[in-house]
Amino acid sequence: MPFPMSYLIEPQPGIVAARNAAVAAAEPFEFLAFIDDDEVPSEQWLDQLVSVQRRTSADVVTGTVLPEFEHAPPRWMVGGGFFERPRHLDGELIGYARTSNVLIRHDVLQRHTPPFDPAYGLSGGEDTHFFMRAALEGARIAWADRAVVTETFPSERVSWRWLMAREYRRGNTLSLCLLDLTNSRRRRARRAAHGMLRIAKGFIATAASIGGGRASLLRAGREIALGSGMLTGLVGARFAPYRHGHRQ
Repeated sequence: MPFPMSYLIEPQPGIVAARNAAVAAAEPFEFLAFIDDDEVPSEQWLDQLVSVQRRTSADVVTGTVLPEFEHAPPRWMVGGGFFERPRHLDGELIGYARTSNVLIRHDVLQRHTPPFDPAYGLSGGEDTHFFMRAALEGARIAWADRAVVTETFPSERVSWRWLMAREYRRGNTLSLCLLDLTNSRRRRARRAAHGMLRIAKGFIATAASIGGGRASLLRAGREIALGSGMLTGLVGARFAPYRHGHRQ
């Protein structure tokens, strides 16, 4: 490598402990970049993150994650777009980011100690919480469309069960973040209504999609899973898919 590298062991289990250890070990820095352990950056990945940051003066820059697979998935699953993530115009200001592909200004990481909340150590979603809090505190988040990384999906993740669980966790995380960051009686009521609406939409879509193919049924099931996660999160129930390992 053209620069020094360090490899650290974090004995405390959970993804949050590893992220916080990385932040502490990187001092001093102006910006810190993250990708996930199952991702590979493109050759221009870091250059593109820095380029967008310079053009926009953003506090956070996040970019494109493309899927790759250990084994060829069913054609209907790929065609259904279940492994695709939203993309935006290069340099566009958006309201969210993920640690799977991101550049973060030092000041944003130092506003709270530790920067990533340990409560999300075994559930995941610590990045959702972190960037939601940062946006509420005024951080500007920009999109770098040409800052590309590829994420490898092992065979056990190319399944109905995993895709449904991911939507459930997303809903659960969103509601837990609401309780922690923007809690009010009105917001809880709106989130509960939203969750129930998602579940109702899912059941209606399930009935309507009978005979319409597996992709339609999975979309309907994901609506039900998302709404259910929203409701359980509102009562403080925390889904912990990483309790027995990251690949679950």
